[in-house]
Amino acid sequence: YKPVGKIRNDPGAVDFDLIPSRLRRRREFEFAHLSDFHLRHKRDATSAVTTSRTAPTATIIRHAVKQVLSRGNPAFAVVTAHLTQFGDIPSLNAFRRIMESATCPMFPMFGAHDSFEGLLSGEPVEERRNRRYESILGPTFYSFDWGWRHFVIYPNEDDVFSPIDREMKSKWLENDLQAHSQIP
Repeated sequence: YKPVGKIRNDPGAVDFDLIPSRLRRRREFEFAHLSDFHLRHKRDATSAVTTSRTAPTATIIRHAVKQVLSRGNPAFAVVTAHLTQFGDIPSLNAFRRIMESATCPMFPMFGAHDSFEGLLSGEPVEERRNRRYESILGPTFYSFDWGWRHFVIYPNEDDVFSPIDREMKSKWLENDLQAHSQIP
């Protein structure tokens, strides 16, 4: 994933050549599932929220991720829900750095806490409270194939999605599952 805003003035900055991965074709593999980190970063001057004393820091989470991933040989990790405590930009950036330092690909999934800064600042749901998340970590719902299996990352935190986004998300899921109903 690469934010479009960063390449708008330099279309050559992203290379979209796709090369099939031999690792993704393996029928047998293991993967890790990590969840609910609630990472918090120090308060940013533009943040609408203060930090919580109980939410873990990036250093603690990075160490925990490294420990968990070293216990086996996961092909990838799915990281679900509440990646950050508030969804503020510094915390999302800190989580992205943790993902980049992991020993295997990490597939994140949006959770309600990842949009709390928008909620606490009074943004109406129609303002797409997930835009901070998407600008740093990528789409809030997507799918990928691995080992002849189809994985869907689909958050059910509908109360943080606008009615239009809920409908779009639902239609996308229906179309994605229909398109992948016949896995070889």
